[in-house]
Amino acid sequence: MSDLDQLRRQLVDSQLMTDEQTEEQIRRWQDETGAAEDAPGDELIGWLVEQQLLTEFQGDALRAGHTGPFLLGPYRVFQRLAAGRLGNIYRAVHEELDQPVSLKVFPSSLKDDPEKVARMQRECRANVELEHPNLMRTFQIGVAGGVYYLAFEDLKGETLRDRLDREGPLSCEETCRLMRQAALGLAHIHEKGLVHRDVCPSNMWITEGGTLKIMELGAVRDALGQVFLPEDRQVTITDAVIGTFDYMAPEQAQDAHTADHRSDIYSLGCTTYECLTGKPPFVEKNPIRMVMRHAAETPAPLAEKVEGIPPQLVETVESMLAKSPSERFQNAVDVAWSLEPLMDAEAAEPEEEDEVREEFLQWLVEVEGPTVPKVRESRSPELAGFLDWLADGRPTVE
Repeated sequence: MSDLDQLRRQLVDSQLMTDEQTEEQIRRWQDETGAAEDAPGDELIGWLVEQQLLTEFQGDALRAGHTGPFLLGPYRVFQRLAAGRLGNIYRAVHEELDQPVSLKVFPSSLKDDPEKVARMQRECRANVELEHPNLMRTFQIGVAGGVYYLAFEDLKGETLRDRLDREGPLSCEETCRLMRQAALGLAHIHEKGLVHRDVCPSNMWITEGGTLKIMELGAVRDALGQVFLPEDRQVTITDAVIGTFDYMAPEQAQDAHTADHRSDIYSLGCTTYECLTGKPPFVEKNPIRMVMRHAAETPAPLAEKVEGIPPQLVETVESMLAKSPSERFQNAVDVAWSLEPLMDAEAAEPEEEDEVREEFLQWLVEVEGPTVPKVRESRSPELAGFLDWLADGRPTVE
């Protein structure tokens, strides 16, 4: 069977196209490119991706020899959003209820460590129980074919890290608007007796409607003993997640077990400083020297770096960045209260996000129980290969 014949069958069997649609697109491809019948199937895949008839993820799956419908349990996966050491994140939709979600697919090796699985279940359950407009909403933890996944709200937008890398410093008003939302999200986490431990721009998502959501609760990474952050971000882990050095509170660096909600406030102060200046309080490649600078040095004054910055904003950031936890804001609600008057009064309110389908919420109630719900399915060699590739593969960056 030629590459093209095999690809014909893959496209149809994966439910990506009907027989008629497949033949129509092959004719278009041949007419536009002059490709012969014996042309490599990979050339057709590339053309279909260029025409936006396939996503990069679907093209990668077909190239890897996988035949769909690319289901992870009840979810049809159709796009890769990010890849990292902790697991890949995909955009998906609940096959039966048509509810868009994002899926974090944990490494397939996780199933071989029962202790890590148990800890992940406990910490992910805490995420599921958190619900606030400024927190990334988690719907479900599950396992299909031995692969564990976390289903959470559909990600549309970008991280604060992406925005800062693209645009540089933000205005004082925009900084206050976003950081106020971050403070409110953190306040909800703290009210539940939890500490994030890794507040930084990479862990803040800005939706297309302008809402900031805290993501990646640090305890989940602790449960896996791995880190899901860009390769160039310095991170450390002991018995609990320490955090990202650029934003780490002095007491957190000294002993992770002493970190409390005020440590998160310090990290939020570092993030606010970077939003205003384009750089975190200290720029240092050596992690040990970075920790020492956080413990002993005072960042360059904001008034010298940001023209026209309101004195109240300077005082707010300085309070968040106090070396002693007792000298900082004592709760995140007070941070939000301090930032609110500094927002642009005429700025548009964040747009409301798409509502979650009631049928999906009811389904979650039915499937959730004291343990991780397992999707009962035969682990055929084909399914095993696809699920392992989904968990551990490194698809082409879109």
